[in-house]
Amino acid sequence: MAVLPPLGLIVLVLGSILAGAATPTEAAGVGATGALFLAWARGALSLDVLRDISRSTLYTTSMVFLILIGAAVFSLVFRGFGGDTLIEAFFEELGGGPHMALLVVMLVMFLLGSSSTSSRLRL
Repeated sequence: MAVLPPLGLIVLVLGSILAGAATPTEAAGVGATGALFLAWARGALSLDVLRDISRSTLYTTSMVFLILIGAAVFSLVFRGFGGDTLIEAFFEELGGGPHMALLVVMLVMFLLGSSSTSSRLRL
């Protein structure tokens, strides 16, 4: 029986998105409000818990915005120094058309991803 309220909340959120009654952002708001209501109904919601939830949300949101700001600054500097034309010239000289360009991009992403994964495994 303890599974039914969270399951109902999941069905409500996903059902409203799939039915077209709400956008994902609106459904997320409904889900967050529903989760707060369920915690309050169980007696598990206090000011300390609400403060911890708010602080955790603030940290996560600030990290996302810092990543977005860093990406915007990087792209401005990259384009300012002509990096986009350099990359474009590299792919034009590479030959092989779009398939070769896609293969090179996938290979670079694979190598960067595998090195970051192995460094996490060593920690």
